[in-house]
Amino acid sequence: MLKIYRYLKPLWWKIAISLTFVFLQAFLQLLLPPYIQRITEYITSPLYNGTSEQIRTLLLYGAEMIGISFAVLAAAICQGLINMHISASFAAILRQKLFYKLQSLSVNEQHQFGAASLLTRFNNDVRMLQYYVVMSFRVLTFAPTFLIIGIIRIAQIDPMYLLVVGAIIPIIIIMFTFVFIRAKPLYSLMQERVDYLTLLMREGLTGVRVIRAFNQQQRENRYYDEANSNLVNIHKKIGYTFFWLSPIVQILFNLTYIAVFIIGFFLIDQMLATSEIIHTFGNSLVVSQYISHVMRSFMMLTFVFFNIPRASTAAKRINAVLDVNPELKDPENPIDANMIENIGIVEFKNVTFNYSPSADPILKNISFETKPGKVTAIIGSTGSGKSSIINLIPRFFEVTEGEVLVDGVNVKNYKQKDLRNRLAFIPQQSVLFSGTIRDNIKFGNEDATDDEIIEALKVAQAYDFVSESNEGLDTIVAQAGKNLSGGQKQRLAIARALIRKSKIYVFDDSFSALDFKTDVKLRYALKKYAADSTIIIVAQRINSILDADQIMVLDNGKIVGLGSHQSLLECCSVYREIVVSQLDQDEIAKTKFIAKQTCIEGDEA
Repeated sequence: MLKIYRYLKPLWWKIAISLTFVFLQAFLQLLLPPYIQRITEYITSPLYNGTSEQIRTLLLYGAEMIGISFAVLAAAICQGLINMHISASFAAILRQKLFYKLQSLSVNEQHQFGAASLLTRFNNDVRMLQYYVVMSFRVLTFAPTFLIIGIIRIAQIDPMYLLVVGAIIPIIIIMFTFVFIRAKPLYSLMQERVDYLTLLMREGLTGVRVIRAFNQQQRENRYYDEANSNLVNIHKKIGYTFFWLSPIVQILFNLTYIAVFIIGFFLIDQMLATSEIIHTFGNSLVVSQYISHVMRSFMMLTFVFFNIPRASTAAKRINAVLDVNPELKDPENPIDANMIENIGIVEFKNVTFNYSPSADPILKNISFETKPGKVTAIIGSTGSGKSSIINLIPRFFEVTEGEVLVDGVNVKNYKQKDLRNRLAFIPQQSVLFSGTIRDNIKFGNEDATDDEIIEALKVAQAYDFVSESNEGLDTIVAQAGKNLSGGQKQRLAIARALIRKSKIYVFDDSFSALDFKTDVKLRYALKKYAADSTIIIVAQRINSILDADQIMVLDNGKIVGLGSHQSLLECCSVYREIVVSQLDQDEIAKTKFIAKQTCIEGDEA
């Protein structure tokens, strides 16, 4: 819990001002009880007979009390305003740190937390800490001040009154400790249940069409009701843990007041002189006020205490993200990318890769090289490792064995930013952001002009549907591109990559949503646009890779064929099976190349 306070360092001066006002507020408020004693002794004195001078004295006391009360109010308002700024700034810092940390985590590390859990941490947990930390600053400063000064004043009046306070405080501490031990694991369990409920809600929203298509609404409702019921049960257990605490504390406070007045009456009974009786009665009233402040401080501490288990759980969950040591880091002595000629050569040397040490390798002994001006296509059955290969090029994952080289340099020796500046990556899922088409294309190159954007759109075969819109480049793209078709999103994602004008273009099955005619036109335009660049294409459709300079065939994570379409047809059975499954004999005959190239067939050779 204490680790989370480190993020308050930039706000130290605001916190110092806030604490100053808290101390001022407490100090001023503790000036009021002596006035009650003075007024009580003054009006109960035998010398008091209501003269105008005596009334003026009382009015003066009253005016001073009102002045102090307004000063307390002013200090409370100033402290409240500063706390509001601290609260908002602290939440902003936490969210910023979380967001920056997520940007540095690998895909595997993000999956370990889960999207639903991360969203809950961003929202619920940050909001809980925002509320708790700022509130605790005030209470943990205000309440101890009242406690210490109040107890000192009580001791100065008559140490006998301390017996009451000394008897009550240990009882309250024992009760609070018991509740804390019992409640903390319940709050951890509650946050897990909230995560699961968020997950169900997220799946229900994203998969609503599938749920309706299979008439599974009742099933999903049943799952949600069960999860919701489990969360309610946890809330009830937490409520049962705390509900008895406040009534017992209130009873203890009432008993304390009674004990104070009993002691006061006992002391008065020992007095003989009227002046002593009046003074003792005034002392009892003052002590009751100080006891009130002491008890009020305990009530405030109780309120903070109620939230410690939940805040502690929230802090633990946030620290779990912030304390992750990213597996993908820039090297301690990175190579100066400006000293490496940007040619566009990609080379794999005996690369083996698995997603976790305990899992079987996804890729086994992969070796190949791509060159500028050439198209390398990767094809294979589902799960053969196609996407895994190209995800290693921008270093989204670390290789287990071997090396991945870009322009002759191991990708581990580049800064991640420098490495990714050398290539343009089009992922399997076309991710677009809310904004305009122009904004989405400029995501690839912020300095791109409208002419360059239009050129990229034309190559990606997206300009036609963009120009048909009245807003053109200013056409609004909804969140995740929901107002666009799959093919339109894919073409815009391709245009976003093309605007980078990189020496390496990596397409992860990025033509899958295009019709055959658009696919052909795009590949033809791409070959002219990126004539001097290396192009790597992962594809499922044979028609998308027929004209590739080299085609790599994967099977169970191994290269079982490497060559042209013609050579692979002749000597790679896996490739032939894929071709036969997609084309008839006449179409196969039309696709044969005249030139024959050497075929490297891996395990089949």
